[in-house]
Amino acid sequence: MEFLQSKFVWGIIVVLIGLSMILNDVFKINIPLFKIIIAVFFIYIGVRIMSGTFTPKGTETASVFGDSKVYIENVDELQKEYTIIFGSQTIDLSNVTLENDTDKIQFNVVFGSAKVIIGENHKIKVNFNNVLGNTSSPAPPSNTENMDSGKLLIEGNVVFGNVKIVRKP
Repeated sequence: MEFLQSKFVWGIIVVLIGLSMILNDVFKINIPLFKIIIAVFFIYIGVRIMSGTFTPKGTETASVFGDSKVYIENVDELQKEYTIIFGSQTIDLSNVTLENDTDKIQFNVVFGSAKVIIGENHKIKVNFNNVLGNTSSPAPPSNTENMDSGKLLIEGNVVFGNVKIVRKP
């Protein structure tokens, strides 16, 4: 909503309010300017939602009314929490080397979907709370000699959503 912080937009709104007052007092023309501004605001929000650009800027941890893909290369880039609301998010962890005892990430999914791609050498533990939602995770690999020394704990809450964890071969 950076457009609301623009001096140009606020200047236009103040000028239109002034013109509306002049037209109402001098020419007895009543323009419901406040209602028009509110309607234009809702139209703007609706277009942003439909185009998928309603997601907060500068964050990879939230997907609101949109789709996003996040590629993580090392453990330092791993965020503690990911939130998906009315959208979808794919998080690729296949190139991450787990060295700590336990690295933890949490998902909160509401009316959305999350896909987590893990490497074939990742040890994981999954713990989700589902309310009319679905969570699926892969079976442990049969060959455990090349496994990373660390473990990834994936936790979360799913409400009317879906979380799918898959191994990348």
